[in-house]
Amino acid sequence: MTTWARKEPSATCSRGAAGAGMRCWRLNAFDKFALFNLILFAILTSSVYWDRFLEFKSRANLPEFIAYAGILMAAMVVAWMVLRSLNFSPGVLVVFQAGLFFHFAGGLFYPGGIRLYDHFLGIDFFNYPLRYDKVVHLVNAFIGCIVVLEIFRLLRFRAPRALVLVVILVVIGVGAAIEMVEYTIVKTIPHNGVGEYDNNMTDLLANLAGCLVFAALWAVKPLRRLFPAPDAG
Repeated sequence: MTTWARKEPSATCSRGAAGAGMRCWRLNAFDKFALFNLILFAILTSSVYWDRFLEFKSRANLPEFIAYAGILMAAMVVAWMVLRSLNFSPGVLVVFQAGLFFHFAGGLFYPGGIRLYDHFLGIDFFNYPLRYDKVVHLVNAFIGCIVVLEIFRLLRFRAPRALVLVVILVVIGVGAAIEMVEYTIVKTIPHNGVGEYDNNMTDLLANLAGCLVFAALWAVKPLRRLFPAPDAG
């Protein structure tokens, strides 16, 4: 199994005390991926997001902003610590990065002077108007299925008769945990902006839709080759 730290002599190695040996730190692909996104999010949070936040919601929502930013950065660090030993394929990391950029776009672009996340789709669900963020949930749930499948491949986890079902349940479970965080913030921090019941439930339904799209594509054998899968052997 590939690890993020390998003891190999190189020009960047530093000799230990009393010549005890050479110790080197080599970043693998996932380390670079996690580091890039952590730095990117920190820059966006401290500059673009902060300015847009003050303009969009005012300082009354400062605790909510800090809570979401802190939780997201902590989640990124934990994910890196848990997954850093897995040798992810470059294609999966590229797809994962595309999903993150799709999410970032919602807060960075203002077509027509309106934040992209707040653009309505022209579709109502039980009289609740759906916005762009539902598309983000659908797309990222689909990508989440690809990432979970890759993790199963690397861990050699096999469930021949229920693989797709297990993948979908994992993705829906992670999505539900995120909605629980939003709901908790709604109930504990005043002047919050997201997380009410209809928003949470439509987010979960959008996640389910993304998972069902993945399942539908997986059911088509020629398309199944596009996705990484646990080794047969």
